[in-house]
Amino acid sequence: MIALFLLTGCGPRPVEGLEVRILDVGQGDAALIRTAEASLLIDAGPNAAEEELCAALTALGLKQIDTVIFTHPDEDHIGGGDLLLERFAVGTIYLSPATSEESSFTRLLEGAARSGAAVRVGKAGERFALGGAAVTLLAPSAAYNDANNASIVTRIDYGATSTLFMGDAEVEAEAALLAAHADLHVDLLKLGHHGADTSTTDALLDAVQPRFAAISCGKANTYGHPARRVIDALTARGIAIGRTDREGTLVYHSDGAKLWRE
Repeated sequence: MIALFLLTGCGPRPVEGLEVRILDVGQGDAALIRTAEASLLIDAGPNAAEEELCAALTALGLKQIDTVIFTHPDEDHIGGGDLLLERFAVGTIYLSPATSEESSFTRLLEGAARSGAAVRVGKAGERFALGGAAVTLLAPSAAYNDANNASIVTRIDYGATSTLFMGDAEVEAEAALLAAHADLHVDLLKLGHHGADTSTTDALLDAVQPRFAAISCGKANTYGHPARRVIDALTARGIAIGRTDREGTLVYHSDGAKLWRE
């Protein structure tokens, strides 16, 4: 699970350039992206890892988070959201247009209302600054019956470097991105749906051409994530693979000219 660093009596750990942390929250998703001036959290993992998520953020010296994106309402992406909003001051929340009748989604909406954060529905074309980085929401651009395909897809540009976070977007949403001729070429790709066979098509990889691929999934998970086809496709292209189930939290850095893994 999440490695903790014991920091006491200090503010947030200083960040130079752009830092991307794909946090180990077991079978779920949570990624912290920071610059010296601002912070963004994409998803908050499952309820089972909410205490560890909050502890990891606290250990980094965080007391507030400028923006939180909940890519879609599946429990393994939003389960820790209500506790997160209770423990940390959050400026803006982006929600997928998809909704859910699950209790985790109800708790998230109640927590968002109590938090006082501005709540927006994320859609393609939304842009905001993350300190010196530029954040663009590339999806969703259409209505889907499936919550996974309604995931918010996020691109972050910092200087000449870039990252792409796919949420749980599957083949249909990937095809829509490609058809829209979105700018998909990036240095780091956070794979969709934990590396499942339902996502990360050859067509997407050919458009993105990442140097690094990050996969967030739980050890010995019952879903078979990541799929062998996906791992083979990444390996065949010479893409450096990081997996939270085998390596724990994955950390990447950018100085604006190049992006590398810690």
